[in-house]
Amino acid sequence: KSSLAASLTVASMMLLGAGAAQATTLTFDTNADCSTSEVSIASPGPIFGPCGLGGSPNGTSALVQLGDGVSYWVAVFTSVVSNVSIDLGDFNQDADRLFLWAWDENNNDLLPNAEVDIAANFTGMVTLSLALSGIKSIVFGVYGSGVYADNLTFTPAPRVPLPAALPLLLTGLGGLGFVGWRRKRSAASA
Repeated sequence: KSSLAASLTVASMMLLGAGAAQATTLTFDTNADCSTSEVSIASPGPIFGPCGLGGSPNGTSALVQLGDGVSYWVAVFTSVVSNVSIDLGDFNQDADRLFLWAWDENNNDLLPNAEVDIAANFTGMVTLSLALSGIKSIVFGVYGSGVYADNLTFTPAPRVPLPAALPLLLTGLGGLGFVGWRRKRSAASA
């Protein structure tokens, strides 16, 4: 009985862990963070260097984009992700509206979008987050004169969805039951 209970516990843990995915955070310390095996980031506006790296209000390296109007980046993920967040900020230049928008694989806008207004005297970073599933690309930036972006965090979609793991669990439990039945039957015959 104890081996069956242990097997059931392990099988339950595997079922619960089948959908878990590890979050990835890009800190933009190097240009390599703009093109990884998981995401490609580009900016259509004026940037510093190939990736647009520079100093941020929180004292770390970050994506930097200066310009008037709308300054933004586009990030396209190689596979579907969820739970995206980005730190955006400013050096008390002017009032700005920071934004984070997401689209699915068919370029459908995923709502709600994340937007926050910052005052003209604001210096620092604000974290914008979207807890959505099915994200294939995002746009993040500012309506204003410039923006700094740091710490892009995202979670890849689970590789084995929980409904697909259930038949695997049931097959394993059936196999354990069969082995127990055979042991009981051979013990009775001996």
